[in-house]
Amino acid sequence: MFKLTAPLIIALFIALIFPLPNTATGKTLRFAIIPKTGNSEFYTPVKHGCMNAAEALEDVQCIYRGPERADPRLQNNIISDLIDEGIDGLAVAVINSEFIEERSIAKARKAGIPIVTFDSDFSRATLSNNHDIRKAYIGTDNYQFGQRLGELAKQHRPGGGTYCIISGHKSAPGLADRMRGTINALNRNNSGKWTQYERCPLFCRDDPEVALNQLLYILDDGCMNTGHVDTIIILGAWPQQRPEEYLTSLSKRRADLDSKKIIIIVGDTLQNQLQLLEQGLAHGNIGQKPYAMGKKAIEILYKIYHGEPVPNVIYTPTESCVRRSSSDVICTE
Repeated sequence: MFKLTAPLIIALFIALIFPLPNTATGKTLRFAIIPKTGNSEFYTPVKHGCMNAAEALEDVQCIYRGPERADPRLQNNIISDLIDEGIDGLAVAVINSEFIEERSIAKARKAGIPIVTFDSDFSRATLSNNHDIRKAYIGTDNYQFGQRLGELAKQHRPGGGTYCIISGHKSAPGLADRMRGTINALNRNNSGKWTQYERCPLFCRDDPEVALNQLLYILDDGCMNTGHVDTIIILGAWPQQRPEEYLTSLSKRRADLDSKKIIIIVGDTLQNQLQLLEQGLAHGNIGQKPYAMGKKAIEILYKIYHGEPVPNVIYTPTESCVRRSSSDVICTE
């Protein structure tokens, strides 16, 4: 007759409380990374970080899948499809907090799938109403990022001026924090010196072509025709993601850029952006670490799956890049 001894009871109890790692069970963990858009140069390093982190862990798969454009409906559909496919964890760069919260995110929570955000978090309202909607945010401190953009603009125009901000999606909480940080930095200790152009801010919906057209519109209308705007602050890489068109268009205004009649400060430090900075077609860039976001997202989901505690917020570093000479760009964290 089978007899339950005290050591066997203890062993069974431990096995129930502390499940075997996936390497012992033979299960491959499938963690999904959902960017705002799948074809953005910014998110390519996120994919590489995700893939490399999964490879470094045993029996972990990174599923990187993004919409063809930054549309919350498309992002919502991708998340829903991945839930149906049986993922074990989800990392999402949120486009519209309220839209996905009530749909695919609710579906993921019902299925017991752990959720983290990267690059763009849920809105304050969403987090306030559902404080446990995600386990962690991984990415830039967007308010601090915005402050660095504003401070860099002030370095180039210490006497103040008239500025225009170009952002992405109006509903993106991370970009709202970034804009707030930028404006607060401009106004700090410069009371009355900075004013925003009446037709700004502008929102490009994370579309590089739209952003470039908006930049050229401000240069033509706000800078040249009215003479009001002298500083343009772009919260992300968007117009410089059309590097050849940007190069052609901005080269025509090189004299104004060189004389600092016009100051252009841009978010992100992708390789083609640093090349444009080196050529004097911007005055400075504040960059993020997208590779670190993708890598850390997989590592954090892995810890969550195995019941390990994780911080609520994990900030990745930023860097400031400026042109020191005709062929010298310096970047510092």
